[in-house]
Amino acid sequence: MKRKYKNITVPYRVWDKKENYTYYIYNDKKYYELNELFKDFVDYELTYHIEINKKEKEFHNLTDVIEQLILHPKTFKISKKYYDEYSKDELSYINKLQKQIINKELNYEEPNYDYKFSLRHLKELKTILFCKKIYKEYKGIILPKKIYSKEFKHEYYVSCGQAYQNITYAVEEVYQNNFYYQYGGPNRENYYNHFHSHEFSEVINDVFNCFDKFKIHKFQEEYFSNQELELLNKICTKLKQMKYKPIKREYFEDDYNEYCYLKDNKKYIKLFIHNIKCEINDMKYRKDILKSHKI
Repeated sequence: MKRKYKNITVPYRVWDKKENYTYYIYNDKKYYELNELFKDFVDYELTYHIEINKKEKEFHNLTDVIEQLILHPKTFKISKKYYDEYSKDELSYINKLQKQIINKELNYEEPNYDYKFSLRHLKELKTILFCKKIYKEYKGIILPKKIYSKEFKHEYYVSCGQAYQNITYAVEEVYQNNFYYQYGGPNRENYYNHFHSHEFSEVINDVFNCFDKFKIHKFQEEYFSNQELELLNKICTKLKQMKYKPIKREYFEDDYNEYCYLKDNKKYIKLFIHNIKCEINDMKYRKDILKSHKI
């Protein structure tokens, strides 16, 4: 582990280019599974029960439930006594996906990805070669399939010639639906200016990024299961006890839009200078973020 990631006491999400994988770092340990992070950070974990061939099974990640559904669509079942472990939207997503798999109604289009290599991709050569290999070998795969990558030493889900860390993103290639979690924004139902995510992991990331403003209004609780609400409450309570303060980022989008379409050399120089400023700002932001996660 890099020295800059040592002594992190508030979970910090990292995209590792060398591993081609996203994970959290907490107390000098990498977490590839969110349930393991929750257990260590707030002593709590989500639990999901399902039935396969009338045999009850227990999981702690919703993605594992989706994987079991894809592997055993005809014998997969969620007993009514465990409905409260899922939100209404999660149950609806699972039921519709199961029906479409059984009835072979998943939408599939022949992928047409063109991986063209250039010198600017030299640093990402390993990833480019991996993507080309996945496209060649798995472009005909419809339902996500788990594979192990010797290149990156991680498991991936492949579908339609693409590889994904999360199975629900792989399912999106053939199933035009997804989870929906709504939170924050004005305390008005059916209002356009609310926040939402299609992955619970992204909701967790927003808690760490915008903890001081994160809120779930009463009318938004239906988008979460009771145990998800309990987990989010425990995370927020702990961050408050730790006196954690997320770092706000400054953006220069207006400046960039002003320069990016200009043609003459003088204005290209302005854009070049602007890009340098943005890079300096990014470096400062990343440094401040890391510092804020070391309480």
